[in-house]
Amino acid sequence: MEALAKLITAIAALLGAIAWPLVFLTLVVLYRKQLAAAIERLPGLFDRLRKMKVAGVEAELDALAAMAPDRGGVTADQARAAA
Repeated sequence: MEALAKLITAIAALLGAIAWPLVFLTLVVLYRKQLAAAIERLPGLFDRLRKMKVAGVEAELDALAAMAPDRGGVTADQARAAA
């Protein structure tokens, strides 16, 4: 009886070790198009940011503020208001 209990415990531990990676892999496969689109947009986001603070959620939009208003860009006042 003790051997059966150890076997059940070992099977449960094995399933527990396999379950989380399997769930993660399934989610990646199901949402691969959305994840690929989000990853493609990341370089554009980093090009616009001059300073970023993760914990305090602080970011300066330096490149957008430097754009000339006559080209349809964002003025410095608009960038400060957005920040």
